[in-house]
Amino acid sequence: EDSFWRDRAVLTVAMAALVVLPLSCMRRVSALAFASSLSVAIGAGFAGFVTWRHFATPDLREVCDAGEPPKGHWTVLDPLPEEGGVPGIFSVFPTVCFSFVCHTVLLPVADELVAHSQGDSHGGDDGPRGRVHPSGPRRMRWALDGAFVACAVCYGVAAVLGYLTFYETTLADLLENYPPNARCGDDRWEGVTQAVRALFAFTIVLSVPLIQFPARRTLTLL
Repeated sequence: EDSFWRDRAVLTVAMAALVVLPLSCMRRVSALAFASSLSVAIGAGFAGFVTWRHFATPDLREVCDAGEPPKGHWTVLDPLPEEGGVPGIFSVFPTVCFSFVCHTVLLPVADELVAHSQGDSHGGDDGPRGRVHPSGPRRMRWALDGAFVACAVCYGVAAVLGYLTFYETTLADLLENYPPNARCGDDRWEGVTQAVRALFAFTIVLSVPLIQFPARRTLTLL
C-alpha cells in the first residue's frame, strides 16, 4: 500500500503550505533570486543527466528497447496526423517560445534593477559614494540575455541528446523515457533518475511564486 506521505494530495498541500506560500509572501521580487538560481542549477543538472546517460551508459538503448535512427532525413517538417496536416515544427514552436515565462515578471524585475542602480549611483551600503554603476537598462539587458542563454542551452542540450538516445520512441515527457517505466528493464541508475525527477518537479514548485508575483503586486497597489 502507498504510504501516507506519498499521497499526491498530501504532498500538494505540504508543498503549498511550506514552500509556495512563504515564497509568495515576499515583498520584493529580488528576494526570489535564490529560487530562480536554484531552478537554473537544477535545469543544468537535468541537462547534465541526459548528457551522461547518452554518452556514459550506452546499454540504456538495450535496457529500454529504444528505436532506430531515422534514415536520411529529419522528421520535423512531416505533418502530424492529429494536427490536421500541420508540419510538426510549427505545432511545437509556439509552445517552446511560451516556455520562457519570464515575461510575467519582466516589469517588476526591471523596476527593481533600475531602482537599485539609481541607489548605487548616489552611494550606499554596496559601495563608496559616487561609485559609477551600469545603468538600469543595461543591467536589465544583461539579466535577460543571461537568463535566456542559460535556459536555451540547458533545454536545447537535453532535447537534442534525449532524442538521439531514444529516436522515434522518445516520449513527450523526456524523463519518462528513463527507467523505471513499463517499457524498460532493470537499470542500476534508477535511483538517480528518480532523484532527477523529484528535483525537476521541485523547480515547478519554485516557479509558482515568481509567476504569481505580478498579480499579487497589482492587487496590493489597487
